Amino acid sequence: MKATETTPFWQKIVVPAALGLTTLLAGCASTPPVTHPHPAPSLRPPPSPPRSQPVAPPLKGVLLDRVIAVVNGSPVLQSSLDRQMKLLSHELMARHFAVPPRKIFRRQVLARMIQQKIELEAAHLHGITVSAQHVSGVLAEIAERDKVPFNQFPEKLRQEHINYMAFRNFIQGELIIHRMISAAVVPNVNVTKGEVAAWIRNHPLGTQVTYHLKDIRINIPTARNPLTVQAAKNQAEALVTELKLGHSFSNIAVADSAGRNALKGGEMGWKAAGVLPASWRAALKTLPQGGITAPIETRRGFVILKLLGRKVTETHPIFAREYRIRQIVIRPTPAKPAAAVRRRLIQLRQQLMHGAHWTTVAKANSDDPTVELTGGLLGWVLPKSLPAPYPRILSHLAIRQISQPFFTDNGWVIAQVLGIRRHNVTQRIFSQRAYSILFERRLRHQAAHFLHGLIAQAFVHYLVPWAH
Repeated sequence: MKATETTPFWQKIVVPAALGLTTLLAGCASTPPVTHPHPAPSLRPPPSPPRSQPVAPPLKGVLLDRVIAVVNGSPVLQSSLDRQMKLLSHELMARHFAVPPRKIFRRQVLARMIQQKIELEAAHLHGITVSAQHVSGVLAEIAERDKVPFNQFPEKLRQEHINYMAFRNFIQGELIIHRMISAAVVPNVNVTKGEVAAWIRNHPLGTQVTYHLKDIRINIPTARNPLTVQAAKNQAEALVTELKLGHSFSNIAVADSAGRNALKGGEMGWKAAGVLPASWRAALKTLPQGGITAPIETRRGFVILKLLGRKVTETHPIFAREYRIRQIVIRPTPAKPAAAVRRRLIQLRQQLMHGAHWTTVAKANSDDPTVELTGGLLGWVLPKSLPAPYPRILSHLAIRQISQPFFTDNGWVIAQVLGIRRHNVTQRIFSQRAYSILFERRLRHQAAHFLHGLIAQAFVHYLVPWAH
């Protein structure tokens, strides 16, 4: 990320207060004429003593807003930073985390805003958006997870001092960034059958280990050299010392971590051991619950892990319900908005219900990449292997029934169930798990590289000295 010297020019947007101007009215007095034997004196009154000119009061103004940074020519306003700090501080307090000192917190939040701005601008340049319906669907899932009816969700947020529209905009931004990463990175992530088979040989059926983790990340500057690496290591070691003295891991993560989940207290959730780098697995293998690792070196710096929980599960034969389904997928575009796509799928559903041939209709309309080979037939699938909301939709469909249009990350879909069976899916589940682990590991690495490149190429001009 490029930065320039602080410039005090045009930082403030000031609206002058209305100035009350006084008008000085000079009057002339007349004297009645007086008769004299001598020539009458001039009737012009004697000159008035000189008066000082009025001094205009000093210009007063009200600071409405100011530009604190410029990102690729686009301003970042103080008001936007204030709103984001308020939102995140309430979120931290709701999680019982300490809000860092203002000087640290505002710099962290600004860095997060700038990073998101860069990512959203890149998404906009590539025409990546998410529909309002998709955002509402995700919010409904969050509300359901929190056991709150969706129509009461805004009020629930208000009670927690969180503005609903600000929260909605934040979720929308995260979804757009996620979709941009998927569009840019996923096509380049390739996991072969041979790699899956090799992983299964090295991780035979038996016990599976998952870890509940938090992390603190200390990044090395772009100009990596022995001095910057040592400085990052020294900082990480100092934080480990603080943690061992009893300081809160979450509070230190909020205040010092450079990770994307820093403002969540470093929360990573549950991660399968196979997804984690080998150096992490080695550090966690004998770590007691609640323990903290020494700094672990990575490509971009150092990471400190806290182990919150460990699950060891035995693998047993797995029987599950499978569905044989086929589908038609249409993706919205600027020329085909979501409402038009949904209406088109309703029309196609009516044609299919009145006897139209599925393969013919699918090949003429579907954006599913497999449609030319299979006519939209997915074969026997596990609902959990499909993205939301497939599992919920399929669970309510009878055999031969065609669903109403529903929205997924891949576009709008209608699906038909051709068969349902209960089947031993142990090997398939294990293969899918192996593929997911390898795919996620590779995706995380390439996504980090992609985002790092976006930020490094951006031009950021700070207009306040504390941001440097």
